[in-house]
Amino acid sequence: MQKYHSISVKIICITIKVIFLIMLSTGIVTYLTETKQSKILMEKDDTITLKRLANSLRQPLWNYDKKEVVNVVELEMMNPDVVYILIYNDCDEFYYGQMKNATNQIVIIESENELALHDNVIYSLKVLDIIRDSQKAGYIKIAFSSFSMQQRLKKIIKNIIFQILILTFFIVIIIYATINKVILQPIYILNRVVGRFAEKDFSARLNNIRLDEIGTLGNNFNAMASIIEEYGTNLEKLVENRTKELRLINQEVIELNHQMKNELIMARRIQLAIIPVKFPGIKNFSFAGMYVPMSDIGGDYYDAFEISENLLGIVIADVCGHGVSAALITTMVKMAFSSNSSVNKTTGEIVHQVNRQLFEVIGGMEYLTAFFCIINTATGELQYTNAGHPDIYLQSHTNEMKKFRTNSPIIGFDTNIDFHTNYERFEKGDRLILYTDGITETRNSKGEFFNDIFMELLETKKNAKANELIDEIILKINFFREDIPTSDDLALLIIDIGQS
Repeated sequence: MQKYHSISVKIICITIKVIFLIMLSTGIVTYLTETKQSKILMEKDDTITLKRLANSLRQPLWNYDKKEVVNVVELEMMNPDVVYILIYNDCDEFYYGQMKNATNQIVIIESENELALHDNVIYSLKVLDIIRDSQKAGYIKIAFSSFSMQQRLKKIIKNIIFQILILTFFIVIIIYATINKVILQPIYILNRVVGRFAEKDFSARLNNIRLDEIGTLGNNFNAMASIIEEYGTNLEKLVENRTKELRLINQEVIELNHQMKNELIMARRIQLAIIPVKFPGIKNFSFAGMYVPMSDIGGDYYDAFEISENLLGIVIADVCGHGVSAALITTMVKMAFSSNSSVNKTTGEIVHQVNRQLFEVIGGMEYLTAFFCIINTATGELQYTNAGHPDIYLQSHTNEMKKFRTNSPIIGFDTNIDFHTNYERFEKGDRLILYTDGITETRNSKGEFFNDIFMELLETKKNAKANELIDEIILKINFFREDIPTSDDLALLIIDIGQS
């Protein structure tokens, strides 16, 4: 197997191919030339045969000496290229003929029509009048095959093949001997020296350097070997120094990693602290919430807070991205909505102020979607602003789903935009469902979304308590996505009106 991949074998193969192609091309040209010459010679021979036959038949055909005619025809039929000979008298009537059948036997033709009964391959057909004393004694037809020419070409092909093989053999030997001396042997020597060096004999060097490319390669190897030998001498000390440096760096990395983990734990505690566990104690209102970040800290947030005795503020937001920056923005969002909410402001005005404050900090580099609503617990009025957030649902006590669609742009993108306020009413027994898109866009292994199952749960579990419904949704999501990790934070807030 090693010999097959060696340079010498490859050189031999390439040499054989090149020489063979050259000799084959030469052979083809020779063959075509000989073929053309053979056709010319055959044409001359056929013409000579035709004239000779005409001269031989002039006297016997004039005298109607059929015996002599037969003798002459039989003599010419001995020519391997003659297929058939037909003799016609001076009245252009068929007189006598012979032909060769499929087994190459000579048979007498009684009439011209017998030619159709035999399938002979004819190369050329010649016709010549027989003239005696300026008078036509008749004429002859003679058909020729290419038998002699084919035999001659076969012999030529054999000679060409023999010449190609012999010349290829000797040329390959000569070329290989030359290449072996000039190229291969120096490479073998270099390979042996490199092999000794690979076996950790760092003193191995190449002697008798040649003044060619292989010699240049040998010089480069000697230079490289000297550098490696010198480097190997100091390698242990170098490794020891590098090991000490790596230990120090590794210790710093461990300390930084530990510090980062502590900071992430603190950031997670801070973020979880802004997600309400206890909700406002408002009569006839029941709250249940769920928050599952994709990593240690996330960018989803919800809250419910009292603005006044009869006004309840509810917000859910989804910051673009994840990690520390998203968590910090959610903290700012909580402070912004809490500080800007007041009795005499609409949700659109409050969201406008929140957007302005956040834009001053994040400056268009980050953005978030949010749904903010104010519920008047005394009058049953609900006003809301949906800033690019997924549809929020108000599920009536008759199980009718009302969608609070987007009516305003996202927050943090620009300051010169308006945020609108829409108004609705709620009744006892209604349910308000707020969520982030991580819930509906959870996928399973088939690429299917959880949205349809989520909507089905909202409809079929209308009479379940809010916390029971959330537990059921968590269970269904985990079963739906199987072992596929979540790709987004999950946040869900359900408010039952008329239940305490």
